[in-house]
Amino acid sequence: MLDTSIRWHLLVTRPGREFKAQAALDGIASSTLVPYDEKEVVTVKKLGKRGLRTRRYPILTGYLPAEFRGPVPWLVLTAVPDLMGVVAFGGKPAVLSQADIDAIRRLHGKRVDSATHRALRVGDSIAITGGPFAGYDSIITAILADKIVCDVMMFSQALTIELSADKVERAA
Repeated sequence: MLDTSIRWHLLVTRPGREFKAQAALDGIASSTLVPYDEKEVVTVKKLGKRGLRTRRYPILTGYLPAEFRGPVPWLVLTAVPDLMGVVAFGGKPAVLSQADIDAIRRLHGKRVDSATHRALRVGDSIAITGGPFAGYDSIITAILADKIVCDVMMFSQALTIELSADKVERAA
């Protein structure tokens, strides 16, 4: 008797390679789902020119939910680049419930609270509210993964500092 059931499994990928593993599974899995957060990052181009680029960051780093109809081709999955295995308990691959998949789908396309959640952008005026530079005003020169880079004027010189996003507010 042919197995035609639909099951979701949680595959393990190399961290940061979720999108490549998703592309490699095209045609093998019925469906894959990589919930992600989009952030604008500063890119430095040739001749020191800066630009903004939107980058996707997977929320479930190192994991890829995949739907399979019928028997799972485990032998074929071992040859997929950037795929390292499957989450299993007691030697049996774990099957995700529909409630788990629905929760992951709710994350998909939704902004996740992160260090830069206030939608600060390069060039915005900020007021520093915490740390040794509290009370200073500045302009954002770069936004890193979890830090804000800005220049503070001290002793008639610009001093470049990195701050966490919770220590700054948009200037009024």
